Amino acid sequence: MNVDRTRLTFEILACLTISLGTAPAVHGQSAENVAVVINDKSADSERIGEHYARTRSLPPSNVLRIQTSPEEAIERDAYVRTIELPLGLANRRAGLQDRLLYLVLTKGVPLRIAGTTGVSGTIASVDSELTLLYRRLVGQPLPLPGAIENPYYLGAHGHARGEAFFASRARHLPCHPD
Repeated sequence: MNVDRTRLTFEILACLTISLGTAPAVHGQSAENVAVVINDKSADSERIGEHYARTRSLPPSNVLRIQTSPEEAIERDAYVRTIELPLGLANRRAGLQDRLLYLVLTKGVPLRIAGTTGVSGTIASVDSELTLLYRRLVGQPLPLPGAIENPYYLGAHGHARGEAFFASRARHLPCHPD
């Protein structure tokens, strides 16, 4: 009986070794899906952004340059004029809007947008506003005051909400048959 148990253990280990050895490789996102945002008015931003792009082998089209205040906070009109519009144009010009999954902001890019506080406030973080850039590029209206739910966070809404979001996004893709 001891021999049978040893043989069974050996067969199980052999099967696991073979299956693990032949498992397909799983890859993360590629450099094609990442863009770095460099503020040309900040030496730190240029140094860090160029190093990041070189280290991560980003394509030149994925190095997005803006000229904005290097201060921590920025007024909303300046944000729209010097960050959102230039990044939206760069996305469209390079055809990145349906390929980019990550925007890397460097030191020297403002962190927040000044505004009012409270439930109907207009204050925001720059990175949160940039998560809405795709919606704005496809002409989806977004109210300025108040909170906007993150479509990538399903929370208590479950998979049905996620499927509806991704289906609506697919309608805006250039290759969609509709």
